Amino acid sequence: MNQYKETGKVFNVGGGFKIPMTVPFKTCEEWNASGKCMDEFLSVGDAVDDDFVDYFLGCVPPKTCTKNIIQIGEPSDTDGNGHFTYSTVKKFDDLWRYVGDVTTERAKTCNQWGIIE
Repeated sequence: MNQYKETGKVFNVGGGFKIPMTVPFKTCEEWNASGKCMDEFLSVGDAVDDDFVDYFLGCVPPKTCTKNIIQIGEPSDTDGNGHFTYSTVKKFDDLWRYVGDVTTERAKTCNQWGIIE
């Protein structure tokens, strides 16, 4: 079941009517019920709820914890250059999105789809 969260933006439909813009997001509760590992449940670009953000903060001391980036403290893999990658959420327009398993440097420069900007 998709949950929806307001983005803080509105869609102007004309005639003075505005509709709050919403996006589907995945919840920590749905993940726990799914029986899947996090990387199977989340896709890069997925918006996540506040409980997911809390999960990222609570997994051992986070590797990175800024106002816009949180990385789980244990490495999930390495990239092609031998640098550790970490499961990462990043804030875009007041909405936390999963950007995948990325290095600390890539987390600083990637967009919501994990692509370097």
